Amino acid sequence: MKRLLKGLLLVVGLLLLLVLVLVLSLDRILKPILERQLTKATGLQAKIGRLDIGLGTPRFNLEQVTLTSSADFGGTRFALIQEIHIQYDFQRLRTREVRLTVLRLDLAEMHLVKNAQGRANWDGPLKAMNALSTPHKDRPSAQEWLYTGIDSLNLSLGRVRYSDLGQPSNSFDLNLGLRDRVFSQVKSPTDMLGLVFEIFLRSRGGSMTTPAGTAPAPANRAR
Repeated sequence: MKRLLKGLLLVVGLLLLLVLVLVLSLDRILKPILERQLTKATGLQAKIGRLDIGLGTPRFNLEQVTLTSSADFGGTRFALIQEIHIQYDFQRLRTREVRLTVLRLDLAEMHLVKNAQGRANWDGPLKAMNALSTPHKDRPSAQEWLYTGIDSLNLSLGRVRYSDLGQPSNSFDLNLGLRDRVFSQVKSPTDMLGLVFEIFLRSRGGSMTTPAGTAPAPANRAR
């Protein structure tokens, strides 16, 4: 009887140890899975430096996220994201509805490329964003996710480069220099693009250089 009890205790102890190892290794287990999903969704090679998932809290944090374009666009880095901090509505997530209560995004660098054939390296990410936010007539099916917005967006934007491989004279390099700007109720990717355009106008075009190394005259600010 004592041997049986000791055996059961050993089994329970081993199971608890296994659970503990899985919990402590969860970030390392999920990171390659998330990298594969990002690569599949965007068409860009994804690499995550660090992933931290909140245990018991609806949040996760990614650091040093790198997205790399395919060889069709020179194999250059599409984006370097220093941090993506997300808090989400867990109850809505259970019905496959993505509602972010907080999104903190620190985009250090983005390189937009249009190749000689007129294709752009941002087509894949834009398609993925549009697919996620496309409204459905009925509730999402078991295979679909529906994005319904961001309650609070904390946005930092650094350097944006544009390379036109067909017409190099159209290329430019822009430093937006935006830090910790907070926006509320961002409903769609279109809203986010509008915010970025507004930031561009308010910054007088930021610090921009052309391939010749000259800075264009700043645009007039609306009064």
